This record gives sequence, C-alpha cells and structure tokens, in this order.
Amino acid sequence: QEPSETTRSFAIPRADIPDNAMEEYRLLWNAPTDNENETIEEDDELNQMKASQLKALCKEYGLKISGKKLDLQERLRGYFLSSSSSSSTSTITTNIDDLESMNDGDLRDTCIGRMLSGEGTRQTLLSRLQEDIAYQLELLSSNNKSDNNQNNDGIVTFTSVSRALEAAAASNGNDDNSSSVLSGIWEELQEKKNADPKYVNIEIKSFGMEPTKYTAGG
Repeated sequence: QEPSETTRSFAIPRADIPDNAMEEYRLLWNAPTDNENETIEEDDELNQMKASQLKALCKEYGLKISGKKLDLQERLRGYFLSSSSSSSTSTITTNIDDLESMNDGDLRDTCIGRMLSGEGTRQTLLSRLQEDIAYQLELLSSNNKSDNNQNNDGIVTFTSVSRALEAAAASNGNDDNSSSVLSGIWEELQEKKNADPKYVNIEIKSFGMEPTKYTAGG
C-alpha cells in the first residue's frame, strides 16, 4: 500500500479568515527557522518588478535595455550597488548619456582605459562601452550574492540594493540616483506588499502516528 500523505495544503479565501487568526498566521510565517544550516534566498524589489518596469528603469538610468528579465535585474542591482558604494566600484556607473556627450577621442580613450579596442566608428565605440558597463554591473551583482554575502542566519540578502532603491525612490528627483519612474514603481510595489492576499495557503501536517490497519484506500 502507498503511504498516506503527511502534509496537505489548502488555499483559504482571506475573507474567510478572522483578523486575529490572520495576525497569528503572519507571526508564524515570519518566525525564524529552526534549521541553522538552511540557506534561503530572499527577494529584493527588483525580483518583483515586471520586465516593462525593469526596462523603464534601465532607460531612466542610462543603462542598456536589451536582454532577458534576469539580465535587466542583475544590471540594475549592479548599478545600485556601485552607486551606493564608497569604493572604486562606483566608477562603473558611467551611463549612456555620459558616453553620448563624449567626443570620438574621449570615447576611444575610455575604451582603451577599460582594456577594450579603440578601433571603429563612434557607434561601434558606444556599443562596445555599453556592453562592457552592462557586463561589469551584472558581474558585481553576481559577486554580491556569493556565499560570503550570507548573513548569520544563512540568508542570502540584497539589503544594500533594497536600501538604495528605497532611498532613490524617496528622493523623487532630488539627487542623481532618484527617479520619478522609480518612485511610481516603488509605491506600487509597497501597496501590493502591504495588501492582504486573496488566498492564504494553509499547511496541515499529520501527528506522526503510525497506522495499525490499512484500508483499500490506503
């Protein structure tokens, strides 16, 4: 006989759950895990954005807008990580507007300074630099999520990205990293985050009792 299920999940309409029970559920859901060796990847706000929102932010900050959704996320993470860093990585965030304001000689010098070829037309040089900047931002984001970035609970976080996004959204156009586009997206995400879900997934586990008799159903 096949063993019976030990855990079952039910999607309960939020409207059917009393407020006090919902509060207890939130406390239980946010409680720390007992497994010290468990590694959990915690989403930042970029993971919650649509592709159209990510592209709008890339365009707003002068970053390359082509690529898969994951590429856009990594590119933006690298941008905000380097923008909020006091280290030399902040030099990565040269954007498209900065490049286009350069003359051909400056573009060639910038390419050579980045160990790139300085040959080609102006458009070729621009494309080469944009590709290099995108690669460096994605690499910075990837390195930030290495094992060395886990906190004491074994959780891989993007806290610095979230903080940088929040600060830029709050500035609403008052500094270099702020953007009315980001402010609108941020506000929408926070409203969604704070709203109650339509359904709540409830897990019911068995007591661990061993059956002494099996029926035809199991």
